Amino acid sequence: MTNEFTHTTLIFIHGIGSQNHHWLEAALLALPLEARKRSIAFTWSDILDDSIHAEKTLMLAHAVEGMLAKQTAQQTNPQHAALYVGILLVALPLVKHFLGLSADVIGYPSIRYTAFKRLDQLIQACVGEVVLIGHSLGSVLAYEYMTLSPSAQVKALISLGSPLDRHPIKGKVLSRVNGKTSIDMPWLNIWGTLDLICCWQPWRSGELNSFEPTEQIKLTGQGHSLEGYVGHIPKEWLI
Repeated sequence: MTNEFTHTTLIFIHGIGSQNHHWLEAALLALPLEARKRSIAFTWSDILDDSIHAEKTLMLAHAVEGMLAKQTAQQTNPQHAALYVGILLVALPLVKHFLGLSADVIGYPSIRYTAFKRLDQLIQACVGEVVLIGHSLGSVLAYEYMTLSPSAQVKALISLGSPLDRHPIKGKVLSRVNGKTSIDMPWLNIWGTLDLICCWQPWRSGELNSFEPTEQIKLTGQGHSLEGYVGHIPKEWLI
């Protein structure tokens, strides 16, 4: 008898910035072995304009998240107030600028057409149904794909650390999909309280309040790393 897991492929879609062929390896270690065997990567960073300096901005965001996590564990440290001021005045404006540029770039019809065509080809090469798992800006691409050019093979969407609900991503995405805030399939969104990409400030919600996922999971103290998110995907969403 054929195993029920065999024909569900997990397609991971990365965020912006250059990605080498190792980008998914560490994250997959957080999955059960049988799920790892069904996981493949979808890469699209080569389509984007590298002038947005994504890597430098993300390095800053990751560094700030690391400091936040340390300060959260040591609330008595007198430096934590200064750290928060630094986040507000330096890190967050840069992250917002990065997201604005990202929204512009991913909005180019030629980029979306090329990415959607490539994703279609990958899905068609899979046997049976597919679950799309988008991290960061990859979740935006996945959402737009499922709204504008969906494949019937896709059975669910999982978004991790998604900036979908953040301006200007939200405004530009909604304008491109005619204001649609949901998709016609199960959709899980997972967000972290220290993830500066989906939370402007660690004390504010990172839920997709303007959109309508089927389920949302809050991870206290989670930053933007893909590895940290993957291990928290419930098993029932992976089959």
